[in-house]
Formats: sequence, structure tokens, C-alpha cells
Amino acid sequence: MTVLRQIRDRLTVVSLTEQEYVSALESVSGTVVGGAAYDALFAKCAIKAGADVMLTWNTRDFTRFGAEIAKLVKTPLEI
Repeated sequence: MTVLRQIRDRLTVVSLTEQEYVSALESVSGTVVGGAAYDALFAKCAIKAGADVMLTWNTRDFTRFGAEIAKLVKTPLEI
């Protein structure tokens, strides 16, 4: 719990509205199944938050969501 509190104190929680949540899932429903749907939600939150970068070791998992998110995706080694 200490680590979670420290993270929460340093970061801003970004949540999606019901419509944003549904829209994000609908936009990938034809190509994404299973747990990868969570990646679409993370991507939507990054865009909503106005993120400059989205760090991941699995860039391919996110670049498939289009140019808007692909331009944000980097590995930690690229920073």
C-alpha cells in the first residue's frame, strides 16, 4: 500500500467517461480481442491526458491503434 500511495501522490488519475469507454472499445472491436482491449483503454487515457509519451516494452500493441497514439509510443530505452 505504501508504494501505491507514493505512485498516487505523484501521478494524476485519468478516467474515461462511459461514452469514452464505449467509444474506445467500439473503435477496436473488429480487430482486438481479449486483454488487448485494455491497451485500447490505456491509449485513450493517454490521449485524453494530453500525454507527451506513452512508455511500453510492447510498442506494437499500441501502434496498431492509429497515428494519434503511435506518435506517443516509445520504449524506456528511447527516453
